Amino acid sequence: PLRPRYYSPSSSPRMHGDVVHLTIGREDVPVPERPDRVFSGMSSHYLHSVHEGARLNVFLEGADGFHLQSDVARPMIFVSAGTGFAPMRAFLWERVAFKRDGAALAEAALFNGIRSRSLDYIYRDEIDLFRAEGVLDHVHLATSREQPGRREYVQERLREEGSLVWRLLDDGGYV
Repeated sequence: PLRPRYYSPSSSPRMHGDVVHLTIGREDVPVPERPDRVFSGMSSHYLHSVHEGARLNVFLEGADGFHLQSDVARPMIFVSAGTGFAPMRAFLWERVAFKRDGAALAEAALFNGIRSRSLDYIYRDEIDLFRAEGVLDHVHLATSREQPGRREYVQERLREEGSLVWRLLDDGGYV
């Protein structure tokens, strides 16, 4: 039997109602020494083949301690890479709901790692919307495969923006 595969919702119940969004990456990888075969991932391949309206068996499991802080008057630093952006997307949509309900939001920064802007920056339009809505003030991308011979990672961006990070933390910010 296969072990369950866990996915974080990338949607906000306050903004998306009963619809749950999932962010699932799929990459076909050649099987070593088998040029006629590719590995597509068990869960991601299956979920990419499901048609709209299909029924799925799912279960929910809480993630105690991993949630958007309710005190939106304190700064927030969001850190993610790849499909790990899923819960950050959900948190940012929650911030949109808070803002639209009249809450005064503190400063927020996103540090996100992707391979390249041309392939993996799938939520670019939404990130632009989050900035326009005033729920996200700083966006720092790290691209690990965009330039040949040069790899950038999120931890490097955090170091480069150390003064911003320390200022937000000093103001009582959440990470």
